[in-house]
Amino acid sequence: RGRAAQLAELDELLHRDDTGARIAVLSGTGGVGKTALAVHWAQRAPGEFPDGQLYLDLHGYGTVRPVEPG
Repeated sequence: RGRAAQLAELDELLHRDDTGARIAVLSGTGGVGKTALAVHWAQRAPGEFPDGQLYLDLHGYGTVRPVEPG
């Protein structure tokens, strides 16, 4: 089962004609692939982010303690 439909929705959001900020929320239970989808989508379109991309895993869910602020 692929993620083509979800990737297409993210592509559509990125290429809207308006000039406002774009925010996408990926929701679901732990382990369904939200992070994998987001990282895969961002890696497909590096030219869309000329200032670069940053990914930071804060360990909010899982066996590793979450990163403390500060």
